[in-house]
Amino acid sequence: LPLKLLLMFCFRVNLFLNTIHVIFLYHQQLEQSHQQLENYKRITSQAQLQSLRNQVNPHFLFNNLSVLSALIPQDAAASVEFVRQFSNVYRYILKSDEKELIELRDELDFIDSYLYLLKTRFEAGLSIDVHISDGCLSAYVIPVSLQMLVENAVKHNIVSKSKPLRIEILCLDDETITVRNNLQRKVLEGEQSTRLGLNNIARRYEFLGH
Repeated sequence: LPLKLLLMFCFRVNLFLNTIHVIFLYHQQLEQSHQQLENYKRITSQAQLQSLRNQVNPHFLFNNLSVLSALIPQDAAASVEFVRQFSNVYRYILKSDEKELIELRDELDFIDSYLYLLKTRFEAGLSIDVHISDGCLSAYVIPVSLQMLVENAVKHNIVSKSKPLRIEILCLDDETITVRNNLQRKVLEGEQSTRLGLNNIARRYEFLGH
């Protein structure tokens, strides 16, 4: 009888140890699967982020080349400056692939060139004011995000000398960056707003949070 009890005890101990071992292996495999899933999500997010970065409005290039072609015979000096600012914009867009975030001060340098192109194109039809406190300059933003918001405002609103579009870029509380404009909706022929530009910005910040 004592031998039988000892064997039963040893059997139960062995069963318990085997169970613990199986649980440990399962937990280990679960952790590895979870890590693989996180890596996959990260890689997927980075690929999607790269894809979103590359979605620069093709009309932007066409519109600015049209402005330049009209400017060249009228004012050679202004044409040279337009080309310089145009080069600054595209240089920044191309270099933006190198970083996921960038200081606001650098984004604003780019925005100055971008706004120069817009003001040359629309003249008195567009008014843009930038009010950024010094405390905001070291904040980090996604590259080209401010440009996308300004572009969105221009795309969906009437811009004319009789109805000027007023855009403001603000950061006065050292915490929040705001891009706002007076609302004068433009009807886009054959299409409805998909909010693609705004959704892209939200998705880019979401991906960076993974």
